[in-house]
Amino acid sequence: MLPMNITQELIGNNSEKNDDYPDSELSVSVPKTVEAVMHIMYITVSVAAVGGNGMVCYIVLAYQRMRTVTNFFIINLAVGDILMTCLCIPFGFVSNLLLQYWPFGAVMCVLVSYAQVVSVFISAYTLIAISIDRYFAILYPLRPRMTKLQSKLIIVLVWVVALITPLPTAVLSRLEVHPAWDGVNDTTRRYICTEAWETSEQRYYYSMALMILQYFFPLIVLLYTYTRIAIVVWGNKPPGEAEDVRDQRLAASKRKRTYNIISPELIRGSSKKIHKRISSSNEARIKFFQEKFPFLHRFDDILTANVGLVPLTANKRRGYTPLLALSEKKVIYRRDLAPLINKPETF
Repeated sequence: MLPMNITQELIGNNSEKNDDYPDSELSVSVPKTVEAVMHIMYITVSVAAVGGNGMVCYIVLAYQRMRTVTNFFIINLAVGDILMTCLCIPFGFVSNLLLQYWPFGAVMCVLVSYAQVVSVFISAYTLIAISIDRYFAILYPLRPRMTKLQSKLIIVLVWVVALITPLPTAVLSRLEVHPAWDGVNDTTRRYICTEAWETSEQRYYYSMALMILQYFFPLIVLLYTYTRIAIVVWGNKPPGEAEDVRDQRLAASKRKRTYNIISPELIRGSSKKIHKRISSSNEARIKFFQEKFPFLHRFDDILTANVGLVPLTANKRRGYTPLLALSEKKVIYRRDLAPLINKPETF
């Protein structure tokens, strides 16, 4: 959320500061075409993320047979993605891409910064719960499966951990005047939303702790569980003495289902907010990323919202079938009632 340029008005009103913060160092030249593409991507992905995750929640809650343990976890993923899309993406879009400063006040600074970290924790640890559930279901099929009550308790635990762990972000997030606007009158002063740590070491260790908890630990668990699942599913041959062609088809079908299970979760698990945690831990890294990759950070929120669509790919047929069936029922229902509705009344 660091500002990247200064308007000509501010430069003119503060010529003394202009010597210390030349416009060439603070501004970032982004082609208009790139900005237009960014606008389209932000809007498209945000709408699709809310609509897609909302559809997931509706399908699971509306149909009794869809209320499984895994689908409860998928609902939790969808809620976390909706939280990210609604509370973080729009504000990041406006502050980073359009204005390049924080115009929403101190309360929203705390709320958005905190919600962003919470939503990542929700996604990461829900993915761990899903992978462990599938791990035991496939490797130990004779053991009792996780019950719906247990899954709900795990979801509650995920939210408790997600809300407690990033409390330092909520406590330390505040508005600060960037040095470029220091000394400017209040009517034209611009602020940035940042974490006010006392020392750079504290910021570094907190950032590294978040990176380990949000990224490395979940990724290790996902890689282990889904690797074991893939070995078991792909390594076993279908039982019986069927023909080779049939065996090959069954094996190919199993591999395809396993790929559909593993790939969406690994995509989500590997698309956490890495560079924000790295860049916030060291001022030199901030300057490096701004100089070398001036608009790289803008892809971050787009990617985060985009992975919110992944649950749709994991169970797309099972998910869309109830909607199509509901639509067909409405058509058949109306077709059957049409003669009765259109029949003239007789007395």
